[in-house]
Amino acid sequence: MIKLVEAVGILLGVPPSQDKSKYKAPMPSNYDATINLLDENYGAYLSEVSRMRSEGLGNKVANELFAKTLEPGFDYEQAVNDGGLTGRDLFNAIQLVLTSLVADHARIPIRKTNVLVAVNGTMASYAALDAATHIFKHGVVTAIALTVKESHDRRLAGMMTAHLSQDLVRRMKMQYQVADHCYRVKSAYLDSVSDIQAMLLESVELNQANVMVYGLEEDRLFGEGGDGGVPRWLATSADVQIPVLLTKKNSRTRPFPQLFIPRTWMVYIDDISPETVHITFLNSLLFVRPGDSMIVVAIVDSAQPRGDGRVERFEMGTRTGLWVDGLEPKEEEPCKPGWNTAANESLRQQIEGMLLSAQVEGTCMIIPTASGRTKGQCLADLATEQQVDVLALRRKAHGEIIVETVQSAPCSVLLLQ
Repeated sequence: MIKLVEAVGILLGVPPSQDKSKYKAPMPSNYDATINLLDENYGAYLSEVSRMRSEGLGNKVANELFAKTLEPGFDYEQAVNDGGLTGRDLFNAIQLVLTSLVADHARIPIRKTNVLVAVNGTMASYAALDAATHIFKHGVVTAIALTVKESHDRRLAGMMTAHLSQDLVRRMKMQYQVADHCYRVKSAYLDSVSDIQAMLLESVELNQANVMVYGLEEDRLFGEGGDGGVPRWLATSADVQIPVLLTKKNSRTRPFPQLFIPRTWMVYIDDISPETVHITFLNSLLFVRPGDSMIVVAIVDSAQPRGDGRVERFEMGTRTGLWVDGLEPKEEEPCKPGWNTAANESLRQQIEGMLLSAQVEGTCMIIPTASGRTKGQCLADLATEQQVDVLALRRKAHGEIIVETVQSAPCSVLLLQ
C-alpha cells in the first residue's frame, strides 16, 4: 500500500521528503504528505488521477511513476488486502494512467529494457558502465566482470576477478545508486580473447538483454580489429540482434558526487524516407533519459542542379524521353536550383514534430554534402562542434560511415537495429 500511495503522490506532484515518517515509510518518501493530501479531499484527487493521460504528463513524471510500479511491494492483491476498496480504486486509477503511457509511442518509451555491459578494468569499460547506468531506466542492468587469462599472469588475473566484482557492486550501490532489484553483477573468467564473442552471445540470451554496452579502448583500430576484433564483430555480425553502444576511454562520464548529468544525443538519418525517419527516431528515443537533448542530423544532396554532364550520357538512355518526346522533367529531378528544397523542408517539419511529441529538447540539422568530405567525416566534425555525448546511427548505414564515425568521432557510438 505504501508503494501505491507514493505512486499517487508522484502524479499529484508531491515531492519526496527526508523527514522520518510517522507511518514508518522508507526514506526518502512522499507517503506522509500524500496521505495528508488525500485526507483533505479524497474523491477530488482520485478523480484527478483517473483523468490523467499521457499527453499531460512529462517524461520525468512518467519515468518515476513506472519505476515506482516496478518496485517490490507494488501489487494489486497486497494493495486490496491492506487498503480495501480505497486500495482497489487507487490501483485502478494508476493502471489507467500506465496504460495510456505505454500506448503512447511518440514519447520516451515506458517499458522494461534490460542492459548488458562488460567491464574488464580499462577506462573504456568503466565508461561503458557509466553509459549503461545512464541509458538504463527500467528492468535489470547486468554488469559482467570480465577477466581474460592471456592478458594477465595467473596471480594478477585472480586478483582482477575478485576486485572487479566487488568494485562493480560498490559502484552500483554507492556511485550510481541503482536499486538492489535493478542490477546483477556476474563474473566471467576466460582463457582467450577469442572466447569473448561466445560469452557475450550466451549472456545476452541468459539475461534477456535488449541492449549491449561495450568499451572500445583502441578506437583508431576499430576497422582493423582493435580490442581483439570484438567491437567490430558487435557492429557487423548478424548474430548480434540487439543495439550496441560502443564507448571510448575519453567518453564523458558523470562526476562522483552527481547522480545524473544530461547527455547530448546526435541521431544520424541515413535514409530520409518518412517511414525510416520515424522508425530511426523512435528507436533512438528508447535510450534517451528525461533531461537529455537530441540533435537529429540528415546529410542531403546539394540543392544545386547537376545538369547533363554526368558519367553516363542520359543515364544509359533512361532520360532520352525528356529530349525526344519533350516531356517535362520530374519534380525530384536535380535539373534546377532548389530541386530538393521542398523535400528537405518536409523532412525538417517531420523531425521537429517528432521532437515536440516526444517532449524532448532538440534541434534538426539538414546539411548539404560537402565537396571533398565524406559523410563520416562530416558527422565526426559535427559531433566535435556540438559536444555530442552519443552518436546514434543504424547498423544498416554504409559500413564506411560506421567505421569513420567510430574512429574519428570523440564520443560514444550507438548502433541501432
